[in-house]
Amino acid sequence: MSAKTKRLSLFTFLFVTLVHIAAFSSVVPTAAAQNTTTGVVGDLAALLAIKSMIQDDPQGGGIPLFIGNLTNLDTLSLGNCALGGNIPDFFHRLINLRRLALPGNNLIGNLPPSFYNISVLEQVFLDSNQLSGRLPMNLGSIMPRLQVLSIPDNLFTGPFPPSVLSSSELGVIDAARNNFSGKLVINPRDACSFEILSLSTNHFGSGENDEMEFIDALSICNNLGVLDLGFNQMRGFLPESLGNLSTMLYFLSFGSNSFSGGLPSSVGSLSGLTSLDLSSNQLTGTIPASIGNLVNLRMLDFTNNSFSGNIPGSFGNLSLLIELHMGLNELNGAIPLSLGNCNRLLELTLDRNNLTGDVPSQLFELSSLSITLNLGSNHLSGQIPREIGDLQNVKEIILANNRFSGNLPTTLGNCRSLENLNISNNFFQGSLPPSLSSLRALQNLDVSRNNFTGRIPSYLEEIPLVNLDLSFNGFEGEVSNQGVFGNRSSVSVIGNNGLCGGLPELHSVGVRGTIGYAAPEYGVGSKVSTSGDMYSYGILLLEMMTVEVIDPILLKDDDIRSNKEDKDYVKNDMCCLMLLKIGVSCSMESPRHRTDTATVIHELHLIKDAILGNSNDF
Repeated sequence: MSAKTKRLSLFTFLFVTLVHIAAFSSVVPTAAAQNTTTGVVGDLAALLAIKSMIQDDPQGGGIPLFIGNLTNLDTLSLGNCALGGNIPDFFHRLINLRRLALPGNNLIGNLPPSFYNISVLEQVFLDSNQLSGRLPMNLGSIMPRLQVLSIPDNLFTGPFPPSVLSSSELGVIDAARNNFSGKLVINPRDACSFEILSLSTNHFGSGENDEMEFIDALSICNNLGVLDLGFNQMRGFLPESLGNLSTMLYFLSFGSNSFSGGLPSSVGSLSGLTSLDLSSNQLTGTIPASIGNLVNLRMLDFTNNSFSGNIPGSFGNLSLLIELHMGLNELNGAIPLSLGNCNRLLELTLDRNNLTGDVPSQLFELSSLSITLNLGSNHLSGQIPREIGDLQNVKEIILANNRFSGNLPTTLGNCRSLENLNISNNFFQGSLPPSLSSLRALQNLDVSRNNFTGRIPSYLEEIPLVNLDLSFNGFEGEVSNQGVFGNRSSVSVIGNNGLCGGLPELHSVGVRGTIGYAAPEYGVGSKVSTSGDMYSYGILLLEMMTVEVIDPILLKDDDIRSNKEDKDYVKNDMCCLMLLKIGVSCSMESPRHRTDTATVIHELHLIKDAILGNSNDF
């Protein structure tokens, strides 16, 4: 926004406010007309004074103090003006203020004392500032008309006032991404107007046994639509009363806490849910089949817990699901066929479980998948069905670390939107099918640790790959130096004994974690050998022998030494020299010029005996 636009926006706000005040004055009784007119004139003078100040971009100038003179002000809205500074302590004069909106202004410090004197205030929006301090515990009592309290993305600390949580008037509380802490307490009351209760990303949690009792108190909140308590420090069990929450609830998150125990089956009563996030807790036991009652779900995230048992077949009822995440659990058994009914899925992650058996072909027929299909790190087996070609829009397929076997289906080439394909550490065999040349969007391809054979396909040179891992297979023939193969940091071909050729600078290709220790011939496909092992030993020995001496005692040169000490110095020098010679002879570039294992062992024994005084050879 330009400086001129900001000036116009601020002036427009002031003009509209003046019109609002004037309109208010036109409906007051005649007997009070004179006093009201006097008030309007005073407000007009204040507005004109502020207008005269708006000559330049108001950024960083702070909230104008003249606003405190607008005694009939009903709404103060100065959002995203980057005003900066503290909020002035002038609210004791703004006795008619009902709506305060100052989001995105880089405001700092505590709320001024006079702010808490506005008993008629109904809406507060202080989002995205750097305000700090504690809220008074009686805030709900001194602002009894408050309907909206929106203070996310600030630096507020301390406990959240029970008087606010217990208010019967408040409809929206958003205090996410602050530093609030302690126990959430809701006192008994007869009515509840909550529609949104967002307290995520704070430090709530007491560790007390009754920490979750506030859930019981929310059961009378018939209009509650959002309950977000993610990213806190809450512990204990999820209560059975969870199912008593409003059927209007559409967003529920307890993610990234420390909840334990099982998931109560009563959760299936929350029929209005569209998003359920329980990820990154310590939940155990089986997933209740009642989850299948949540037919309006679009997003379900159980990632990073300890759920066990089978995936309920009732998941097939969740036909509106867009995201399903259940990775990093202890789920076992087969993937249910019914998941094929979830024909709106964009993302499906079941990785890092103990799932077994074949993958149902219905899963690969989910043509809606356009983001990811992640089945990695399970115990899945069998061949990949040709239906995988129906995933024409998916960007990522991960099948790594399973027990899949057989040839890759040629239909995989139909997945033309693929950017990441990882099928490593399985039992696939045969050659890479020519149809993969159609995967022109592919950036990362990992087929390592399988039983692939044949020549490396030339079409891999033409695909704009960023990373290519072909290691530990049975590929053979000459390694190209074109395309991705021209960048040694992007390619790994180690463990393919039939490969040869390649550019000299690709000698270390595929052994990026051991550059400097692997023998040069390994980079061009030579077989693992004892001479290669000696090269690695020689480099390591030289590195050990040439480190900087950090103990000054070792360098101390005393003038007075006995003959025996002189002899010991000479002997130690000779031993060090001998070790250096071994390191050099083992690390010769050509394998045939390296010292053999038997000779090295013999010389090392001589050095050891000399150091221990068992030999006079030195």
